[in-house]
Amino acid sequence: MATVRVTITLPKDLLQEVDQLERNRSRFVSEAIQHEVARRRRAALMASLRNPHPETTQLVDTGM
Repeated sequence: MATVRVTITLPKDLLQEVDQLERNRSRFVSEAIQHEVARRRRAALMASLRNPHPETTQLVDTGM
């Protein structure tokens, strides 16, 4: 997988906590972002299932 260097700004105390937990900051931040993206995708899917688009319910009604 290709990687790209980015610059982010974090509160000093948060960065100190990260450093206590993980030697590789980039890996820690990458994993945290991956978890958050997955969580948001799940939340969006759940919201979509609770409130389906009208065209989707029409497809269900026709047996698709």
